[in-house]
Amino acid sequence: MTQPSSAEAAYAPSGSTWLPFKRAVGHPRATMALWGLLAAALATLVLLTITPAVWPTRDGRGEKLHDSMTVLEHGGPLLLGRHVASGRLYAVDFGDDAGAYVYVPVLSRLFGVADPTRMLRDIYIALVALMIAFYPLIFHRLTNSLLAGFAAPLIGLVCILSMSFVDIYWVAAWGALVLLPLLFLLARDWSRFAFVGLVGIVFLAGWLSSIRSYSGLGIAIAAAIVLVMRRWRWWRLLPALALLAVVYVSINTFVFPAIRADRDHYLGSAARTLDVTSSHTLWHTVYAGLGYLPNGYGLGFLDGVPLAVVEREAPGTPFLSAHYETVVREAYLRFAREHPREVIRQYGAKLLVTIADLTPWSLIAFLTLPAVLLVGAERRIVRRWMLLTIPAVVVAFLPIMAALPELSYEQGLYGVVGLVGVTGICLLLARVEARAREAGGVIAMFAGVRLSWGALAHSRSPGWRAARTSAFAIMLVVTLAFGGGFVRREADRWHNNSSSGVLMEYLD
Repeated sequence: MTQPSSAEAAYAPSGSTWLPFKRAVGHPRATMALWGLLAAALATLVLLTITPAVWPTRDGRGEKLHDSMTVLEHGGPLLLGRHVASGRLYAVDFGDDAGAYVYVPVLSRLFGVADPTRMLRDIYIALVALMIAFYPLIFHRLTNSLLAGFAAPLIGLVCILSMSFVDIYWVAAWGALVLLPLLFLLARDWSRFAFVGLVGIVFLAGWLSSIRSYSGLGIAIAAAIVLVMRRWRWWRLLPALALLAVVYVSINTFVFPAIRADRDHYLGSAARTLDVTSSHTLWHTVYAGLGYLPNGYGLGFLDGVPLAVVEREAPGTPFLSAHYETVVREAYLRFAREHPREVIRQYGAKLLVTIADLTPWSLIAFLTLPAVLLVGAERRIVRRWMLLTIPAVVVAFLPIMAALPELSYEQGLYGVVGLVGVTGICLLLARVEARAREAGGVIAMFAGVRLSWGALAHSRSPGWRAARTSAFAIMLVVTLAFGGGFVRREADRWHNNSSSGVLMEYLD
């Protein structure tokens, strides 16, 4: 096994840790495990109190889950619903991801929960509690700090609660908050069974993507980067990367097609009457997304906008069929060629509003990260960790740019930026604990701060560079946030005046 470098050793786990109330803790892992269980129990009580009893859903997802449960209770297959009023059978995954329509009904039947939206709430609480339970162990291992381990679950709970309760969209945030820290560990502490762990993380990323399109793609890409960092020979690396790719797509490629085949077999010849598309539409949403701001081109974030284009250019084309998507794609590309300034204006507005929405956790990240990225022997491994978050940030931006910057579409980005903030706070706490341990106590540590202030204020010192970087980044974020607030108000007035309801009647 490769020995950690001196830079990586600063955050490598060790057996001795200092806390103000105790000189040493003999069993830090046991301490963190017990604290994790206690924190998870407390988090569960909080979530049971503040989460809505009936989980809020959008775009008819709650009705589809109820219709699917009705079919299951009468011995029917998954992914098939029956309208209560008309009795007509339909594919509940039409134009949507199948995950929620498989996992929620199955778990509802398994645990005897009659209301599937109640099961959505229970799944949320269980997964958040699981995250909280493991956070002390994960962040203690990452930082070699009991102080960080004690703080991590509390900060993580505040982080995920700040994202509100939005249908199934929270799975992207949960995935970033849980799986990326595990990748941080593997990037630093590669062991004999690390590749097995990497495969498990990628499988969970694929599971997330089966619930919400591409929710785990950034995590899967980051896992591939961790593997590339091992610098294996090509004949060993390429098969390993191929295995990760197969594992990531396995659920959507092998499991769900089998479930749909079972549904079609159950229906027999009636299966031909179902309107079925096995994934989210792309170009329908992207074209409608060109109408985020007021414009003189008749664009708006409404189903009727791309529908009108298809009806004009290819009348009678079935909604969301392959030909429908082709027509809309050609219309989008044509508009982009003819009106590039309008396209830049619309996407620039979305970017500005997204930055404004991310302001709270962005400020936390920029307050903490420069200090740990620019100062200290461990900065090299921290930079590697931040590199692993970039794919998740890029992928999380895609639905925002395709659709519009609102709470549901921004969940994945909140999760990644929130994780960066949580990590930054924990790393700073680890620094405080390490300095206190070196100084022999908290009082001695604060006495040393005054003596080291002159070195920190020196214009060429790493600490001063970190402080200037933080100040500049914070001023930039605040300035962009003000601009984003003005843009959002303009966009909200436009949407409120142009329609009785912003997209989408058919889709999410």
